[in-house]
Amino acid sequence: MNTYNTLAPFYDPLKKLVFGSSLDKASKRYLEVINSMETVLIVGGGTGLLLEDLANNIEVTYLDSSAVMLEKARERTYSCQVDFVHASILDHTASKKYDVVVFNFVLDLFEPREVLSILQNVGNWLTPQGKLVVSDFFPKERLSFWQKLLLKTVIVFFTITTKHRSSTLPNISKLIEQSDFQIVKSETFFSGMVFASVWKKTMY
Repeated sequence: MNTYNTLAPFYDPLKKLVFGSSLDKASKRYLEVINSMETVLIVGGGTGLLLEDLANNIEVTYLDSSAVMLEKARERTYSCQVDFVHASILDHTASKKYDVVVFNFVLDLFEPREVLSILQNVGNWLTPQGKLVVSDFFPKERLSFWQKLLLKTVIVFFTITTKHRSSTLPNISKLIEQSDFQIVKSETFFSGMVFASVWKKTMY
């Protein structure tokens, strides 16, 4: 997935061109949840825009498989303490527990079986009251014709430029539910094409 190195210099302008500010709004919708925590794992954080809005008392592990994305994130102005880690979430082993794990438009990069594996690991990394903050795209079954067309175009573009492996979009919410998390709250953006959400571990 380090093929995102090539796209990194153009990622933010392209995102804004296609989706306006919707993806950024979704990524930051639940900042109050993140900023109420002490230890945070951000997975696939890209160029690091989220870092600029995090509280200065937070300890962040910032994980990304693209060295160029990480470098751009380091160049941001932020006040929180950040440990930048160059690795894929598929290979990462956490050395501590986290109060919140953030997935902003990253779980859709993986096959469903990989998403389930990732979420199983993350469930073990969370503190007992830990949360997931997830923003992503709804699957095509929820979308209108023009949204399906736009999403297909985006997937084809990423397949060509980054060797994105999946030609379809997994049902992220369903996979999270299957991984023993329950939704706390959510909101939609971009005419219902995008969602932001907070999840907690199911207690038995």
